[in-house]
Amino acid sequence: MNGLDAVVSGIIDSSVKKVTGVPGYPITGLMDALGDKIKHEWSINEKVALEIALGSSVCGDRSAVITKHVGMNILSDPLVTSAIHTIGAGVVIFAGDDPGVEKSQNEQDSRFYGLIAEVPVFDPKTPKNAYLCVKEAFMLSEKVKTPVIIRLTDRLLKSDGDIIRKNEAATSRQIDKKIWNYTMLGKHQRFHQESFPHMCKYAENSKLNTYDKKGNYGIISSGFLSSLADSIIPAGFSHLPSRSSIPCQLTWLTVL
Repeated sequence: MNGLDAVVSGIIDSSVKKVTGVPGYPITGLMDALGDKIKHEWSINEKVALEIALGSSVCGDRSAVITKHVGMNILSDPLVTSAIHTIGAGVVIFAGDDPGVEKSQNEQDSRFYGLIAEVPVFDPKTPKNAYLCVKEAFMLSEKVKTPVIIRLTDRLLKSDGDIIRKNEAATSRQIDKKIWNYTMLGKHQRFHQESFPHMCKYAENSKLNTYDKKGNYGIISSGFLSSLADSIIPAGFSHLPSRSSIPCQLTWLTVL
């Protein structure tokens, strides 16, 4: 299947109950491909879309938000705040980037929102990897109690590959109301004592990140471009394709 179908399959197999979003290139087809399999709706703007998803999360339902890179600017307010206030069930934001500005008003890199909001970012390489990233993202979101971002591009969504689907029922997880007893300072301290260290540990040990050591020199790549790098990298060069990262400095280099 192609990358778009792989992402849809990952959403379905993750027992997601609610999908919201705003149409735009290259992610409009992602919402359309859900069909009648999951309750989904276009929202008036990206901020509202994320707020609806967060509301579903608090009630114990996994949710997803679909937006293009420009929409990340609109939803950044609740995104940054939710990381400190915590969530319930998993929330994943699918950010459609447009490298080269094919059909957008500007060119942005959504991975930087991992740094701004201090949340994990996944940057899939292939359809198989995209499916696994979706599954991992929802589980990680619940462990660290923050939304997780998955970066998508048109070339990834149109690329072909094989995947092995695994449907696992998700346990309903509502927000821990004890967080409301914390002061804002206390919430911030809890985040850096509990959530952030877990993100670091996950990125350092994630099986999604592989290292092909062939020599003393090499390159680091991220996302779909990793598959292109594989085809042109010189013999004897090492290659580190990063697919999952934590919000430190440059998000796609944090596995080092």
